[in-house]
Amino acid sequence: MQKPFFLIVILATYVMAHPAKAQQEAATLARLIDTICIDLTEDIGCEQVTLLKSADERGSADIFVMPNVQDNLAEPILVVRNAVWSGGMFGDTPYLERSEQGSLMIHSEQSGSGRNPWRLTHTVAMRDGILMLVGYTFTTYDRLDNSIFACDINLLTGAYEVSGTPPQVDPETGDLTDDDRLFEQSGRDAPSATPLADLTYDYHLPARCAQLRDTWELD
Repeated sequence: MQKPFFLIVILATYVMAHPAKAQQEAATLARLIDTICIDLTEDIGCEQVTLLKSADERGSADIFVMPNVQDNLAEPILVVRNAVWSGGMFGDTPYLERSEQGSLMIHSEQSGSGRNPWRLTHTVAMRDGILMLVGYTFTTYDRLDNSIFACDINLLTGAYEVSGTPPQVDPETGDLTDDDRLFEQSGRDAPSATPLADLTYDYHLPARCAQLRDTWELD
């Protein structure tokens, strides 16, 4: 029962003994969004991947990839500033996850407000010693007419799958329609994997997704 009090005393002592360092660490911890230990390299163990709210660009988050060491002086493997969208509202927070294949998945979304909520997943894997964006999955829908659009691309092979449904509400009358058509298309483009270092929070739809999204309303 005395353990929490004991820890508080230890932390208070640390803060008083190292005020400048404690303040710096507290400022960094306040920016922490998510972190995951995931095996990205061929080394034994896992690398620590962390999402921090950007200190200089509102609405974005930085990505830090640290090596599998306990040395506090270790240099990061990679730092990507303003890498993903991170808003200040519910449904705007990015997070990290491990895929079934062991790759890193960086999820971002804007689902708390607006007519067209969206979710985006970048899949990351090590290729030839470089952390690469190897997968891209984007989904969105229209809150007013219930239309849906989804695009998934394997950036290593170029294989893609796109699907969508037309508006389910008549724009003139506001009545529900019985249009149940489903647009689906798949194919293969040239591989387009890019370094994780190039990722930015205002990342646009890949060309294939952008092109096929024009057919979203199935005119």
